[in-house]
Amino acid sequence: MKAGVIAAKRDNGIGSNGIARQCRNHDFTTIHPGEGEPYLKDMALAIQYAVNHGADVILLPEQNSLYPEEQRQWVADALKEAEKKGALVIVPVWDLSADMDKDEFFPNRKMRKDGELTNFMVVASSDKNGNPVLNTNYGATALDIYAPGTDIYSSYMGDTYQKGTGEGMASATVAV
Repeated sequence: MKAGVIAAKRDNGIGSNGIARQCRNHDFTTIHPGEGEPYLKDMALAIQYAVNHGADVILLPEQNSLYPEEQRQWVADALKEAEKKGALVIVPVWDLSADMDKDEFFPNRKMRKDGELTNFMVVASSDKNGNPVLNTNYGATALDIYAPGTDIYSSYMGDTYQKGTGEGMASATVAV
């Protein structure tokens, strides 16, 4: 659904219109269905691949609180490479109603020991009135922006369309 928000074919008389007409999407699977959390090695490799192939914007899976130190470093190194190449990295928050200024979630802009990442945005979902959704994470310094993420009409599996809600929809809106 996120790809449909970004790049669904416009004005074709069916479904929805993507925001970015000439966008090229590359989808890399880092979360395996039924297994829960993303494989951090896969995420780091996907970031590196995207950067090496000219990605301007990288949209990651939602943040997580469990990042083993070694694996955290893999992702941090890949994010630093994205920063060097000028790619913007966007990550949606996790829906836990947590204050991210008190509870640390990864990836984040402060996960590098040599300074904060300058190419990194953390996105939370807002409703149709621009208010934060009830269960979204928040934080005065750890969160960058609230974006529309409620009842977003987009493409879906099997050549169908439906409304979706969540942080992923909000982050897709920001990605373009």
